[in-house]
Parts: sequence; structure tokens; C-alpha cells
Amino acid sequence: MNYIEEHYKKQNSTDNPRMHDQKNATMLNGENSGPKKQKTIPYIVMVGVLEYLGVITKRIDYLTDIIVALAFASLLPFILGLLFGIRLIIRIRELTEAN
Repeated sequence: MNYIEEHYKKQNSTDNPRMHDQKNATMLNGENSGPKKQKTIPYIVMVGVLEYLGVITKRIDYLTDIIVALAFASLLPFILGLLFGIRLIIRIRELTEAN
């Protein structure tokens, strides 16, 4: 038996701790990971929301687009208020200087 066959047998043996770890490796969906817990409704809802936003399905670019859009939308009234406020102050100064 040559080296490759021995190595292959070692890899596929059940007493090999490395293979045992691979069999019990953590799955992406959480199977076989840690102690079993009962999944509560908020957990299920949170996972559903995260899947929808793309965190779990690796579509992070959509999530960042949403975050940037929300940040811009929340800053938009502030920016517009500043612009119109400065414009209003300049207009008031012009009117008071004219009189």
C-alpha cells in the first residue's frame, strides 16, 4: 500500500479526530453549533429580517445601500434647513440694510 492510499484511509477513518471535527463542523444555518436552544419567536423574526436585508445571504451591498439611503434621508431635512436658514438670514440682512 502506498502513501496516498494510507493517507486516504486515515482521512476517512472514524477515529481520526480531524475527520470527526469535520463531521461535526458548524453549518452555516446553525445546525450542530453549540447547545440546542429552543428558538423563540423574536429570534425567528430577527433571522427573517436579517435574511431579508441580506446579512445572512451575504448580500451586504444591499444592506449598506439601505443604511446610506436612510442616513442621507435623515440628514436631508437638516441640510435643507441649514441652506434655507442661511438664505433667509442673508435675505433679512439685505432687507434691513436697504431700509
